[in-house]
Amino acid sequence: AINDPEFSVTLPIDMADPATELLVRELLPYIWRDLSIQRECRLAVRDAKLFKFGVVQVGWNPESDAPAILRVSPRDFFPDPDADRTDLSKSKWVFRRIVISLAEAKRMAKDGKWRNVERLKGGAPPTDSRKRAGEPRGADRYVTLYDWYDRARKLHMVFADELKDPTLDL
Repeated sequence: AINDPEFSVTLPIDMADPATELLVRELLPYIWRDLSIQRECRLAVRDAKLFKFGVVQVGWNPESDAPAILRVSPRDFFPDPDADRTDLSKSKWVFRRIVISLAEAKRMAKDGKWRNVERLKGGAPPTDSRKRAGEPRGADRYVTLYDWYDRARKLHMVFADELKDPTLDL
């Protein structure tokens, strides 16, 4: 079971002082609950039992200016086959498949996150688990994207299935 954890905080020497450590230690349980980290971790643990591995993506949400954690379905996660599956930090690359509505892709372009989205046409909605939770009902056109990160070159790209030159510039 994944319960609310106790957090131990050790800050770098240049930031270490008792008041800062106490503040961080007090904030971590709030972040744990507020970001639904427990829920996402439980889903990843369930995946590990079913698929022999579970994946969570940790990042920063610029809209809320807060950390973000998201469980990634093992069906949509593709690690470097030459990497050690128990330690992906040494992998050369990883990518994940994302299925989103065409409207969401266009919103990402409008927000300046992607370019070349106007060339996407979209297709039928997915009928499997790749449909993103919370996707609005009635969104009838979807796009399949591949979010790829090359660790060796520190290069992040997004590809679209349906484009001849499939890159969506970031």
